[in-house]
Amino acid sequence: MLTRKIIAGPIKNLTDARYFAAWMVDFMSFDLRANSTAYIGPERIKEIVEWVEGPLILGDISGHSDPSIIFEFKDVLGLDGFISDDASILYSLQSYSQHLFFKAKSFEKFDSDIQVICSTSQIDPYTNAGHEVYLRMEDVGLDNLLKFDDDSIGLQIEGGEEIKIGLKTFEELDTIFEKIEE
Repeated sequence: MLTRKIIAGPIKNLTDARYFAAWMVDFMSFDLRANSTAYIGPERIKEIVEWVEGPLILGDISGHSDPSIIFEFKDVLGLDGFISDDASILYSLQSYSQHLFFKAKSFEKFDSDIQVICSTSQIDPYTNAGHEVYLRMEDVGLDNLLKFDDDSIGLQIEGGEEIKIGLKTFEELDTIFEKIEE
């Protein structure tokens, strides 16, 4: 059992999705920005989600501002929540989902139940403002993980590229999960 909440993603392949589901992460996210290198499209997302059980599914809608597109994603993909770099978009979604995450570039004050994905330098301002915080593992680094030993601080962890379909190494991810396992 993991001692911290985890957002895994953006998920780009079934291998990562099955790996993260086996570790019983809380959330899996998919990038819904068509111009992103992590974008795999709605059909592929649906295929992957059908293979995994457990984690709640999030869509990263950063850059999207058209509510009709956002609601279409929610309905078609059965999303449980959203990630966005625009707090006003998340405000507009509060009555549709309780799992909303603000992807912070810099500190932005807002007073809601929106959770925050941020860098290590933004922990204190957001936790002091009462937000649940998730650190980007890429900002923390494996060597510094134990410095952030507060189990109330979650992590956003990315998978990676497959060597070939269905084949990849999980050594670094295994090390991370072993450090935060009970």
